[in-house]
Amino acid sequence: MSFNLDSVEQLNIHEVVFYTTSTCGFMGYLHYGELVARGYVPLKDESCFTNGYLEREIDWIPGMKGIRIKDIPSFIRTTDPNDIMLNYNILQHENASRAMAILFNTYDELEEEVLEAIRAKYNRGLEDFQFKTTPDGLPPSNNDATQDIPALCISISKHCLAPFLELIKNLNESSDCPNVSCIVSNRVMSFSLDSVEQLNIPEVVFYTTSACGFIGYLHYGKLVARGYVPLKDESCFTNGYLEAEIDSTPGMKGIRLKDIPSFIRTTDLNDIMLNYNIVQHENASRAKAILFNTYDELEEEVLEVI
Repeated sequence: MSFNLDSVEQLNIHEVVFYTTSTCGFMGYLHYGELVARGYVPLKDESCFTNGYLEREIDWIPGMKGIRIKDIPSFIRTTDPNDIMLNYNILQHENASRAMAILFNTYDELEEEVLEAIRAKYNRGLEDFQFKTTPDGLPPSNNDATQDIPALCISISKHCLAPFLELIKNLNESSDCPNVSCIVSNRVMSFSLDSVEQLNIPEVVFYTTSACGFIGYLHYGKLVARGYVPLKDESCFTNGYLEAEIDSTPGMKGIRLKDIPSFIRTTDLNDIMLNYNIVQHENASRAKAILFNTYDELEEEVLEVI
């Protein structure tokens, strides 16, 4: 939404750009233009999706040693130099440097190297802004933490509530700020909903994914119940099964399995990411409100359903 950076420059007011993607994701997006300039993107042809090209290591992105093309946010997976999403993301993320500050949803222990790279690139802004952290429950010495997202999700579910409650308690007891009166949480951090129920304060769940994406996630449980998921075997990835139309998703006429957020693409009923997303998105109804990043004109039908 970098158009609003034009507005604040005209109005002479501050703006903070908020990334709910990881800092690694931000660094990946930030180097889209460089990937194009160096000839990695666009892909030569569709064989690059399957011939091992995406395994190629990129050794020049700061703070991301050993990163491969397949690890970069997936809008680079196109053979078209004029691809709309590729070029839109190049522009949006290059514009981030115009903001007074950039706020990330992350953990120091999880992304230490890339956070150091970002701090070296951007000067600190808003000197009186306080950033408090809570532990993610993973051991600091866990060298695989940046790759093992399922382990992080398990840890968030088990270990994040208690330190989060302690953080709120400390804020409420501090003379430097008023009591916490509302919490805005990321969509996959529903442990915070347990905290507000204990503290009797409202919470808003913030979705930066589309409203269509939210409905897709919200129907994961029904896709399991109706037998669409998990996939029968790995042949379903290539035999046309993902083209199957789902006629039971409100506001999304003609939606296919391939259009649903991709954590359903598993053959394991106990898949951690599948089940984590089922729980997180079903919990959204417990929030006082849900905030979407969308436009009425863009997603009118699904917004009416929501």
